[in-house]
Amino acid sequence: MAGNITARGLLFLLVVALLVSACRQAPAPTPYPTAPPLNTPPPTLASTPPVTIVPTPIVVMTSTETIVITPTGVMTPTLSKQPDRATFAIYFKKISLAELPIGAQAGPGSCPTYTSTFTGSRQMCVIFEVIKLPAQVTEAIYDTQRQEYVRLKAEVTPPISGTGERIGCSPVTLPPGSYEYRAWVSDVLVAVLPFEVR
Repeated sequence: MAGNITARGLLFLLVVALLVSACRQAPAPTPYPTAPPLNTPPPTLASTPPVTIVPTPIVVMTSTETIVITPTGVMTPTLSKQPDRATFAIYFKKISLAELPIGAQAGPGSCPTYTSTFTGSRQMCVIFEVIKLPAQVTEAIYDTQRQEYVRLKAEVTPPISGTGERIGCSPVTLPPGSYEYRAWVSDVLVAVLPFEVR
């Protein structure tokens, strides 16, 4: 029995010696990567230029105000002439300017984009939200720099024939400058919307 224990003991020592020898010859384990310190700024992509998104201003007239919505906030523009807001409120919920590509027609697949900045490659659209059918609506475009009408007063095209939304679009043929879109119900000025052509 003593010889048997000795054989087992020797076998045990041999196994332990082999394990110790194998562990000493094994390569050191690869350390885990360490996280950067908390105060280290995040990496930047030096080769990618920053992207600047500048939405175009939107001009909207309601029964209480004319506002211009810009990337920096909402402002109330200075108008060369003040519209009759009481008359506006009788007939309209809102009048605003928008644009469409040349040749496009406003409809389910082609909605105008609200803006107050236009180029010759786009159509200028006027969107009326009518709450009561007016007798006659006329429109004109006024050049605020030259202080004169560059598009004389004429009936809106197509004419307003019912309540709800009505959109009329036409090519931008004006030279660069600052303008106002003006609308009248009969002879009462009801809308003055400033816009720019670039």
